Amino acid sequence: MGLRRKRPLKDARSHDEEIIRIITEHLDQGVIGGWGLTHLYAYFRRNGVFISRNDIMYTLRLVDPEGVSGRYQKKQHRRKKFLVAGPNAIWSVDAHCKLEIIGIQIYAVIDAYSRKVIWIYVGGSGRTAVSVLKQFLMYMKEHKIMPERFRSDRGVETNLIADAFHQLCEVQEDRSEEDRAIEKCWMFGKSTANQRIESW
Repeated sequence: MGLRRKRPLKDARSHDEEIIRIITEHLDQGVIGGWGLTHLYAYFRRNGVFISRNDIMYTLRLVDPEGVSGRYQKKQHRRKKFLVAGPNAIWSVDAHCKLEIIGIQIYAVIDAYSRKVIWIYVGGSGRTAVSVLKQFLMYMKEHKIMPERFRSDRGVETNLIADAFHQLCEVQEDRSEEDRAIEKCWMFGKSTANQRIESW
């Protein structure tokens, strides 16, 4: 039937001289330094060297322990400090796209200071610009609360809100001329850096 018995785990972990030689050779050339297991496995297979994942992992730990521990430390992501003056100083807005595959879209706004969810939309058109703008205007009309600034990525759905919010800022009497500029009203940035809404 062409079936082969798997090697016992202790054999898979044995570091024979050939595997050590191959991995050390590639490390010395500076080709695979700092690579993870998935990339290494694919790299060796592409080059016609068939080494099991276990053999790669245990050999790397043997011949390059500093590199392995360095990769582990890089994975430890620490968030930067995100200071907010107080409630309603900054509202973070973003879409959650992981459920789009089943037709559900989620859009939310959160107060960056208290992490209170200001509004959330779950439905079929959460990211369309008109839908998001409508949610924004309905909330403003109903609650008559407005933040000093918004924080979002440069998604297509945020442009209309940014424009509407900027127009509201321009007619606010308690805002100075400087604070009415779009840069002072709306903070654009990468979605991953919008850590208040991303961590929610």
